[in-house]
Amino acid sequence: MNKIMNGKLVIVLILCLAYAVNLEAQKTKIKFQKLTWEEAMKKAEKEKKFIFVDAYRPSCESCDKAITEVFTVDSIATLYNKHFVSIRINMHTEAGKAFAPKLQMLMYPAYIFFSADGEQLGSSNSHNFVQDHGQAMYQAHLAITQGNNRLNNSRSILFEEISWEAVLAKSKKENKPIFIDAYTTWCRPCIQMDRNVFTLDNVADFYNENFINVKLNAEKGEGIDIRKKFEIKAYPTYLYLDTNGELVSRTSGYTEAKEFIDYGKNALKAFTNKNAEGKGIQFQQGTWKDILKKSRVENKLIFFDGYTTWCGPCKTMAKDVFTNDTIADFFNENFINVKFDMEKGEGIDLKKHYKVAAYPTYIYIDGNGNEIHRTVGSTSVEQFAKYGEDALSEDRTLSYLKKQYESGNREAALVTAYLSALKVAYNRKEVSNVAVEFLDGLKGKQLLTEGNWLIIKDYLSDAESKSFAYLVNNRKKFYQLYDKKEVDDKIYNTYLNTVHKYVTYNDDKTVNFDEDGFNKYLKSVNKSGVDRKERIIAYSTVNNLASRREWARYAEEIDKGLANGNIEKSPLILYNYALTIKRVEESPEILSKAAHWAKLGGDVEPNKDYVARYYNLQADLLVKAGKTDEAAAARSTFKPEELEKANKMNPMKALIIKKK
Repeated sequence: MNKIMNGKLVIVLILCLAYAVNLEAQKTKIKFQKLTWEEAMKKAEKEKKFIFVDAYRPSCESCDKAITEVFTVDSIATLYNKHFVSIRINMHTEAGKAFAPKLQMLMYPAYIFFSADGEQLGSSNSHNFVQDHGQAMYQAHLAITQGNNRLNNSRSILFEEISWEAVLAKSKKENKPIFIDAYTTWCRPCIQMDRNVFTLDNVADFYNENFINVKLNAEKGEGIDIRKKFEIKAYPTYLYLDTNGELVSRTSGYTEAKEFIDYGKNALKAFTNKNAEGKGIQFQQGTWKDILKKSRVENKLIFFDGYTTWCGPCKTMAKDVFTNDTIADFFNENFINVKFDMEKGEGIDLKKHYKVAAYPTYIYIDGNGNEIHRTVGSTSVEQFAKYGEDALSEDRTLSYLKKQYESGNREAALVTAYLSALKVAYNRKEVSNVAVEFLDGLKGKQLLTEGNWLIIKDYLSDAESKSFAYLVNNRKKFYQLYDKKEVDDKIYNTYLNTVHKYVTYNDDKTVNFDEDGFNKYLKSVNKSGVDRKERIIAYSTVNNLASRREWARYAEEIDKGLANGNIEKSPLILYNYALTIKRVEESPEILSKAAHWAKLGGDVEPNKDYVARYYNLQADLLVKAGKTDEAAAARSTFKPEELEKANKMNPMKALIIKKK
């Protein structure tokens, strides 16, 4: 009997084992083939596939985890098996040493995607794949897209293989600007541009038609001279030069095709403008001392352009406004024009002396170095012309208006003009001080006049001021005279603009919190009975906690506000809240909450072209929280090209709160 039972038990065990083996065999996983690199290329060409290479080293924990945890995921394995010939290469073997140049300076272990002819399409590593399984899908889709682009494009930028002297001669003869790709052999982004961008038909056609194209190794031959002349310190750097070899514009780094073409278009426009005789503001060269002397000798004001190389609005002004004929004629005739980079040379000291805090800053200065007028930011041609005329006037300069105000002139027209000039000069603190001082000095009923209402509406930003209290307590009187929504919006925004004053920072970055002042502020909001008072309190509390860097309570208040409706389910607000947590927090619990906000933002975003940004942020937060499977699921809701499109379409200005 025992023998029979033992026999049956053996049979059952064998069947169970066979079933388990069968289940394992049925489990989908990436099929790594035992092929050499050369054999993989032939097979990929024959099957019209791409190549995926796991370039590994022995005793790599993350590599082993990827094999068992990532490459066995059904969706990942199915994608790779369909589109790639997959092979593994041990980099510590002779085959690995032979393959090493194909890494193109990548550190192994690495995952590399190739076209059938051996060109890199993308890369990642086992750490990224294990940390976020979605990356395996994302990188594969990118490689497939890149590979298909290569198959659909047959042309590339044609670079001249002639001397620099011959390049200049050809540029002058054809009246074409010069495009220089300054690269190094060790620069990976340089290689990627060669491979992914220069080989696209639309890029090649544009550059071949409009430029004399030159490729120079910045560490050899004539490339060294170009590197020194233009102070090239990053690679790749792209120089756009005129027919005399002088700089028209420059940029650097890996750049996608559309943006790269746009750089070329902007350079062409600048080249055309530069060639036009007398066109554009003529900026003088020399030291600041020389400029001041020239100003005194010619009895002209100095127009001072304080810029930085990374400032987008600075470039827009230089390209679209300074080149305007009317602007150029007016400024060249009436001013000594000069521009200084606020981060280089004399610009550093001038920035401190004139207290430049934003870019671009335009200052009108007399020959003794006294500031006469100032404006900040990009603007239209018409408005910029008016600012120049204001600087030459006797009664519209900032210095004149300030002198009049400080001497006791409180005429409404002068105060309004002074406030407007301060606002244009981006002096927000002084705008607030002057507005409060003027309005608080009026009797209650005077605040109801149209002129003073305009000052309240445009310039008052302190909820603790006497004039604001009058507005709140007498808002029904204002309703009778002015649009109710305008009045309510002014009250709402003034309360929110005041909350920042209760938190300040010491030099050592520690926080000072005026708790009594903030609580008094909250009580005044609650007592006011104004529309949306609960929402004002909710936003003020959240913003105050962010300023104090109390992120756990910050997250709690956001969740509370979303639940009771006091915080709007606005896509941009939710995105900014979530992005802030990504930048400052490590707690998995708080990161998970922020991931929920990001998803909610994507769910309510009305423009479906943007939603990939939200779900990508959700995935990033989940990865940081250690929830890789949930991150992969979030990442699977959009395609890489959808994220790329969303990032390029009117990128959202996210709230930035830095760790201090």
